Amino acid sequence: MKVTDEYAAWFRTLLKEDLDSAIQVAQAVAALREEGPTLVGLDYTSDEEE
Repeated sequence: MKVTDEYAAWFRTLLKEDLDSAIQVAQAVAALREEGPTLVGLDYTSDEEE
């Protein structure tokens, strides 16, 4: 996953203004990197496919 300059600038500002939120964002990004493009705990199948 590549970080854009815009995201990096936003994250640096967030670090300065709200460290707790920045930690949560960093944890979420780390989880996405580990799990890939899917979100943990969500089922994307629908009843119509059965």
